[in-house]
Amino acid sequence: AVISRPEDVPEDIVKLAAFCLQGTAGLEAALAPQWGRVFHAAVAGAEWLDFTLADKGSGLEQLCAALGIALEEVMAFGDNFNDVPMLRRAGRPWLMASAAPELRAQFPSQCQRVEEVLCKISIDKLLETE
Repeated sequence: AVISRPEDVPEDIVKLAAFCLQGTAGLEAALAPQWGRVFHAAVAGAEWLDFTLADKGSGLEQLCAALGIALEEVMAFGDNFNDVPMLRRAGRPWLMASAAPELRAQFPSQCQRVEEVLCKISIDKLLETE
């Protein structure tokens, strides 16, 4: 459905995603300070800039609390700046190798595909039980 006015959205709005046809370079720096008191701003792709009331890190904390899981026991995978709060809270953060160089410098555990890491963990567990 097409909504003409934000007031017409029946649910609470928790995220705005801006598609930036010319890319996000410079836009986060220009917009985040103006909106940063209310929203978390993060680049979510080459052309996407997200403004959210919460971030993935606080979401991970709430999920772990609800499930009774320690953050140290959590493995998280991310590929962009909007994943940083989640990766910083997770006990085992993994960054996709295709991520920006600034992110690759922050997170040493990197992979091409999530499945590769999960398969290695499964194989290592099997070898431990033998």
